[in-house]
Amino acid sequence: MTSVMQQTSPSLDKPLAHDVTSRSGVMEINVGGQTFSTTRETLEAAGTSFFSGLISGNFGVQRDSKGHIFIDRDPKLFRTVINYLRSQCTQLVVEDSNKGKLRAILAEAEYYQVEPLIEELNKLVEAVEAKEKQEREAHARKFDSSFTGKIRAKSFAPAQGPGGAAAPPAQGPVPDNASPPTAPNCMHSEGFAEEEENDTLVRYEPERHALLISEAAACMDADF
Repeated sequence: MTSVMQQTSPSLDKPLAHDVTSRSGVMEINVGGQTFSTTRETLEAAGTSFFSGLISGNFGVQRDSKGHIFIDRDPKLFRTVINYLRSQCTQLVVEDSNKGKLRAILAEAEYYQVEPLIEELNKLVEAVEAKEKQEREAHARKFDSSFTGKIRAKSFAPAQGPGGAAAPPAQGPVPDNASPPTAPNCMHSEGFAEEEENDTLVRYEPERHALLISEAAACMDADF
């Protein structure tokens, strides 16, 4: 009587024997095409997480052609996660000033549900954001100070007379017996003055009118 032995394929609901229970205690995981060798102890270092569920077989897994558990994530970011677990969640090696990198690793930590790593990364991100806020506020204060200084310098600059010349400095107290200063004849040009003295009727001329307005404006600038 010939017996027929049937071969059954490994279940997708539970890890393969050589993934978890190999003699060496080493298991291999394929993350994004890169194989990582680790142990059950390392994967369970953070307590309840994606990895503990993976090992216990609580959910189905994908496998590569060699039968290794396959996780379709970034292997470079996974390296930071697995190294953190290898230190028993006591040492995080990461550039703590790069907010973009921190956020990327935080997304992986949340995917793998490694709570201690999530807490540490959140603190690092908050520290970077607080530093950025301080730098923005310092820059704003520096800009405001520089802008205000320019406005004050312009406000207290010496007045200029006609033609851009500096106005004469302010005079001291005027004695009681001093005669009042004679105001310049800003309202008439030389030609107009002669015609007024001769009591002659002046014909309106646009060119002279424009000259009169220009001289009056120059005198007003000098007064102020």
